[in-house]
Amino acid sequence: MNRSGMLEQLAHAVRRVHEVQELINRQRGRIRDLRRRGHDTQNAESVLAQLEQSQMLYASDTERLEANLEELE
Repeated sequence: MNRSGMLEQLAHAVRRVHEVQELINRQRGRIRDLRRRGHDTQNAESVLAQLEQSQMLYASDTERLEANLEELE
């Protein structure tokens, strides 16, 4: 893959890390709200775990792409 393609992928991964972080923050708020109202949070916590896993994957991708770009320089 060329530098331009890697930069594009890096930009996408960085955007996704930030977007997923916003989703994680909202999901944590939903869980707090559900708990306050005495509702079960198991499904909401499962969604949160999936979001956190996605964020870890995007963050890893970001690190990998940054390392590859450094090697090109």
